[in-house]
Amino acid sequence: MCVNSLNFKNCSSYDRNPGTYYSERAKVIHPENNETGVDGNMSDAILLLRLEHGNMARLLDWIDDQIKTLDTGAAADYHLLSQAMYYLQNYPDQCHHPKEDLVLEVIARRNPGAAADIGDLFVEHKKLAQLTDRAAAAVSNNVNANRNDKLAGTLRDLVAEYRRHMTKEEEIFFPCALEVLERSDWSSIDFELFDRDDPLFDHSQEQRFRELREGVSRYTRRYLEMTAAQQEIELLENLNNIDEFNHAMENLGSRLRLVSFTEGRYGLEREGKLLAYIPSNEEIQAMWCAYYYAKGAEEITLA
Repeated sequence: MCVNSLNFKNCSSYDRNPGTYYSERAKVIHPENNETGVDGNMSDAILLLRLEHGNMARLLDWIDDQIKTLDTGAAADYHLLSQAMYYLQNYPDQCHHPKEDLVLEVIARRNPGAAADIGDLFVEHKKLAQLTDRAAAAVSNNVNANRNDKLAGTLRDLVAEYRRHMTKEEEIFFPCALEVLERSDWSSIDFELFDRDDPLFDHSQEQRFRELREGVSRYTRRYLEMTAAQQEIELLENLNNIDEFNHAMENLGSRLRLVSFTEGRYGLEREGKLLAYIPSNEEIQAMWCAYYYAKGAEEITLA
């Protein structure tokens, strides 16, 4: 039985959240801060697979956005969807999944019970390849047929299965590999048999995926901007008075403080020095004005 002794984060980041996943990569143990006894070569191998998962999560988020467009009855970007399907057929299916299969084969030799806990990743990888082929055909057929509902359903099935599969690997497979395998096991795994530069996300990116790469990057930036705006709104809507506002500013690392004057107006101070009058008779409005002043002055960030 494999126990997640490294306490890897639950993979909710795969669920439509293309900002939180990438910062978690640093949680993979390296020799210089090894607190678990995990060998550096081992963690490097898992780090590679987890980084590839992070890239895949970005692409799935972009495909999910295309699904939402199809759900409205509008046309998706079929050209970029075709590129995405070609990428899925030629990198994860031929590079990423074979590397995971190699690791699972070694786990099965070392500890058959642990391999049984993980399940049959070979079958899951084959299912993903079949779903990808099906989605690629649906994208190709939809260019002229314009069956948005059918295409959206096919893509939705693919995205859901990929997210379910990656979550299982992050929560069970990778921690189990780190727990069960020894240094000699990792040395016997030759990723070079299948490894090559990621044509979509690596520095040596292929020109043919330039448009898709830019599309994914635009979506990620837009999502993060929307998320930050929503966080700001939720923060401000939950503030009931000036004391709560000033406490929130302190937690955000800002030295700005909102003060009220006897005549019913408000001011924004930094360390006792008045910076601006806020001509509002309503406390809520004053807090919103003060927040966006602070944001404009680059005093605060919700990142």
